[in-house]
Amino acid sequence: MISVQNNNALKQITFAALNTDININAKMKDYYCPNFEGCQLLNTNQVIDDQKQKDIYRAEYCINPELTWKNCKRYQTRVALNFCPDFVLPDTKLSPAEIMNKYDEEFI
Repeated sequence: MISVQNNNALKQITFAALNTDININAKMKDYYCPNFEGCQLLNTNQVIDDQKQKDIYRAEYCINPELTWKNCKRYQTRVALNFCPDFVLPDTKLSPAEIMNKYDEEFI
């Protein structure tokens, strides 16, 4: 049987462990691209279906302590145009204006 004193200590240890996990997760989220959860490249097979390539992009751009997501052309395009066409990859060489022109030519 656990005494009340031991039970309270156990609760405090459990709470401290949970609080540490929450703090670590919060810090990790700082490394995530703001578009991470809604990015079609990562969350669907519409952009690319090669899981290995997705993992490479994820490591290089999406979740990185150096905040390299700022260099992702999908992120830059979304900021500039308020959307990102599926043909845009993180390492696309086109500017947002060129991306918009290509989108207009292909889809409008």
